[in-house]
Amino acid sequence: DSLKQDSSSDNRRTRLEQESVRSNPLCKAPYAKPSLEKQLSSLKVELANVKAASEKLQLEKNEVSQENHVLLTELHATKTSEAKLKQMVATLQDEAASLKAKLNW
Repeated sequence: DSLKQDSSSDNRRTRLEQESVRSNPLCKAPYAKPSLEKQLSSLKVELANVKAASEKLQLEKNEVSQENHVLLTELHATKTSEAKLKQMVATLQDEAASLKAKLNW
């Protein structure tokens, strides 16, 4: 009778240990490993794609920045030319007024 009780107790302990092992996430790790490796691989690919896109955007930003610099330089030159032309027009208007005044004497 005592052998049956020991055997029953051993069976219960074994069952409890098995359930504990099944419910422990760390014990599931070997089964989850391929899935995690697949996720890691996907994330590495995604990271590489993001880095490539980031580099492309940086190149585009540099190009836009250079174009912006060229346009600002041209705008400055245009404004300078406009100011010079306005000054020349004012001078010509002054000379024309002066000539008209001399003709009317």
